[in-house]
Amino acid sequence: MPATAGSESRLHLLVIDDDALQRMIVREVAAKHEFETTGAASYEEAADLLGHSDYDCVVLDLHLGGRSGLDVLELFKEVRCNAPILLMSGAEEDVRQMAQEVGIKAQLNMITPMPKPVDLRVLSETLARIRLAERPREKITFAGWTADSVRYIYA
Repeated sequence: MPATAGSESRLHLLVIDDDALQRMIVREVAAKHEFETTGAASYEEAADLLGHSDYDCVVLDLHLGGRSGLDVLELFKEVRCNAPILLMSGAEEDVRQMAQEVGIKAQLNMITPMPKPVDLRVLSETLARIRLAERPREKITFAGWTADSVRYIYA
């Protein structure tokens, strides 16, 4: 849905984590930044949701019970997901970095991974930056040129 001058539509965030408390925390922080949120507790649930909806951002845990967050990254590659992906995991930093590299090699839009337990201030700041970067932009026409942001005209 296109944005009109002075309005912004809500971005849709998918939170994939098998821990219900973690999903709830991320969804509550995201709601404060005007994200619409959907939660998935498993690879299968995430795959089903991805088949029916588009998402503007994803928060992904690496440990999902029976499947891995790496399996979800492969799924994102298959469906050509271009949404920013934030890995959030209690795994060691080297494991988070390895998963980040897997996503980058798959040409996914990876954001710097975040450890668990999550620092709520850092999560909030990260979601605010994503919200700003991903917000719908008004189409602008000037001297026969059309752009989706003023920065492109002056860049």
